[in-house]
Amino acid sequence: MRKLIAAMLTAALIAPTGAMATSMKSERKSESTGSSMTGSMMPEHGTSSAAFWKVNTGRREKMIAKKTSMNAVRKKVESLRKMRPSFTTALTAMKKVDEAIILLKEGKTEQAKKVLTEAEKYVEKYMKENKGMGFVPLNQQIAVIEFRGDVKTAEKIVKKAEELLKEGKVQDAKALLNTLSDEIDVINVYLPLTMYKKVVKDAIKEIDKGKKEEAMKMLMAIRDSIAIQKIVIPIPMIKVQALIERAKVMNKKDRKLAIAYLKEAQKELRLAKALGYAYDFEKTYRELDRELKQLETAIEGKKETGSLFNSILEKLKLLKEKATKEITSRTE
Repeated sequence: MRKLIAAMLTAALIAPTGAMATSMKSERKSESTGSSMTGSMMPEHGTSSAAFWKVNTGRREKMIAKKTSMNAVRKKVESLRKMRPSFTTALTAMKKVDEAIILLKEGKTEQAKKVLTEAEKYVEKYMKENKGMGFVPLNQQIAVIEFRGDVKTAEKIVKKAEELLKEGKVQDAKALLNTLSDEIDVINVYLPLTMYKKVVKDAIKEIDKGKKEEAMKMLMAIRDSIAIQKIVIPIPMIKVQALIERAKVMNKKDRKLAIAYLKEAQKELRLAKALGYAYDFEKTYRELDRELKQLETAIEGKKETGSLFNSILEKLKLLKEKATKEITSRTE
């Protein structure tokens, strides 16, 4: 755990990998490029022009839907980065502790005591000015973990893991199941101020007793006494919401594109279910799948779609909230 904490405190933000690391053209620009598909997109010999364009128009719309979903994830990561908290208070407090430890090692006990007294006053002042703030941010990591398969791939992995468990191969099954992640992980590290204040005060007492080594041990233990919060945001849910919202916008402008958005949303929703996000909301998954099909039919038939869109987005909001998990741990 100590190694993990040390890595957490020094690591920089983890950048998105794979497709997420590639810069993507905006969705709006993509939607306007349909008429410019020439060259390699020309009909092959023996293929009618009408049939060719019917097939490749569908391909174009699928590409746009795919880019829309990828852009949604990229924008979410950018939004999370912009919301990064300030680490100034925690870093200043930790800097004073590190300074005191160095001074104690050098035998400069009075100077160390002075630095620790300053640290105690600094934290007390912050706590008075920010009542109710028992923890302050010390570090944050944002990791994008992408699942490289589809629903069938996920189902095969689950089936294989079940077989391995029956055979008693727990670790092999665990390694397989660990690949079933398609999510943004936000890992926050917090410094507990009450604990910090108590340890600093106790360290000063040990210095007064002439117990320099004991004081150093106490201060070094602060780094091991932090709180770690992990927020898991499922990527398929981000994509589904963005796709449905775009389908709602494009419904009156380009019905084929709106349907392509819905089809991609259905795929992502099924993937979220296969990966086990909000696994206990089976009924909501079924209702969403059914309503997305109904919505597709309504758009094709040029029927009223407002109530269906609203119902789907409302259910999706509930499912997304359920699927987004917050895991908090405390190391002492």
